[in-house]
Parts: sequence; C-alpha cells; structure tokens
Amino acid sequence: DNPGHEEFDALVFMLIIILIVALQVGLFIWKTNYSKSFIKVTLVGLWVFPILYSIYSGFIRFIIFSIIFSSMLGYLFYISTRQPLSRKTPKIIFMWFYSLYLISFIVSILTGFAIVLYAFGLKVLQFDSILTILFYSLYIGLLGRDVAEVCSDRIAIVLGLGGSTLPFTKIPDNYCAICSTNLKPVGSDASNKSLLISDITENKENSTTNKKDESEKIEKRLDKIMNAIFSEKPKKLSCGHMFHEWCIRGWLLVGKKNSCPHCNEKVDIKTTSENPWQSNSGIWATLLDSIRHLIVWNPILLFIAKLIIDFSHYFV
Repeated sequence: DNPGHEEFDALVFMLIIILIVALQVGLFIWKTNYSKSFIKVTLVGLWVFPILYSIYSGFIRFIIFSIIFSSMLGYLFYISTRQPLSRKTPKIIFMWFYSLYLISFIVSILTGFAIVLYAFGLKVLQFDSILTILFYSLYIGLLGRDVAEVCSDRIAIVLGLGGSTLPFTKIPDNYCAICSTNLKPVGSDASNKSLLISDITENKENSTTNKKDESEKIEKRLDKIMNAIFSEKPKKLSCGHMFHEWCIRGWLLVGKKNSCPHCNEKVDIKTTSENPWQSNSGIWATLLDSIRHLIVWNPILLFIAKLIIDFSHYFV
C-alpha cells in the first residue's frame, strides 16, 4: 500500500526484461564472433551445473552415471589429442559420437511417445521414470555433441582439415578424406558389396602378430556393425570428395561443421540426407542447441534476476 510501490515493481520488471534481451543479444554476438570460446564455456557449464546440483540434492545415481560417462568422453578427447594421430582415431571418434547422438534421438522420441500415451491414460511407465529417461537421453546428446565438436576441432588442426593452415596430404579418390582409409567401390568384385574401413591397402612385411590380428578382427566387427547401421555407399559431396557415411555425417552433424573437411567448400547438410530420418536428425540437432541454452544460460539469468529482486527489497 505504499505510494509508488506499483511503479517501483514495474521498474524492476522492466529491468529484468531488459536484462533478458541484453543477455540474448550478448550471447548471440559471442556465439557468432567467438564461437570456439562460446562452445568451451557452454560445455563447462553443461558439465558442471548438473553435477553440482546432483551433489547438492544427493542424486547418487546421476553422480555415478556422470562419472562413468565423463570418463568415456575424456578418453575420446584424449585419443583425439595424441600426436601422431592414429589413422583409426577419426573413425572411432565419429562412430562413437554419432552413435551416442542417434541413441539420444531415438530414446527421446520413444519417451515422447510414452508421455503422450501417459496423457491418454496408458501408463507404460511411471511418469517420474519417463522424465528421468528423457533427462538422461538429453544429457547424453547434449554433452556428447559438444565434446564431439571439441574433438573435431582438434582432429582438424592435426590433420589440416576444414581450412586449417597446416599442410594436408592429397588423398586419392578411393580413400575417405577424413579417416584416410580405403573406400572400396560398392558393387565391385573387390568389395563384395561391403565397405569395410579396415581393409586398407598397406604393404607391411611380417606384421601378422597375434595382437594385430586380434585388433583387426575387432575392427572388422565394428565395421560390420557400422555398415548395418549406416549406408554402405560412400558419400560424395558436391566438391567431389568421398567419405564414409559415418565419418562425414559425424563431421557435419555431430561435429557441427558446414564445410568439406578436405577443401573447405561449403556443404549443405541437407544434401547428405537421403531419407526423412536423416533430415529429422538435423531438426533434433537444432533442438539440442536450444535445450543447451536453457540448461546453461537460463540458470545464470534466473540467478541474476533473483539478485535484482532481492536487492530491490531494500528500496521498498
């Protein structure tokens, strides 16, 4: 009932609105002009905030999951920083991150259907369980995609990909321009209609040790799994360079690049999509970017808004 109280509340409200707009503009400018630092800071926030909140709230299950998942991502980042870079590293990096990306996409879609069914009275799972599964799938997709981008940048620097100033050895047309391994023409007698990354034309004498044989067997099994998930046909961009599907889609979609890794020519990711499923993956990537913004920057915005409101009480 104090005179001018309503005017003061309106002033505080307008100040918060101005703060929201200013923060959005600032984030947009930061992301546009200094994308790498923006990504790294966002990645730290995305990793730290959920863990701190879980420690504060005593969510032991998420803490354990986060430690295991972070250890796996840490190992993938570690192998992407090794010099000299193993020829298998780009394949391993993009295979794992694109697989995590697809798992996040599929699980989130299924939990979305479960929520719809729950709304109509069909309780497939308890609602708390559905939300928990959805949260974990989003967390895997968000954190995995950001770490994938950092690993992609590191690989690009080491190999001279994506417009790096480092020299990059010219790769023949029958080799993937990312992982530098053999691309057998699909349908040829040599390939037997199978695109196996591990079948590389290397002439090494007396290199058939038991350890290497076992490594090759594991790699071939992984190749067969990837061929079952993705198309066996090599992907050819408009610039003419050829890639394994999981390599180029990992580079473009998961690594968030928009250019050919070899010649740096701009690439429209829609041209690499052959079906609606792949197109929906691009939509999912955009949605993940929006959710990342909500998780990392909204808590900061709410904290600042709370400080303004609390501070304004001293003037009432």
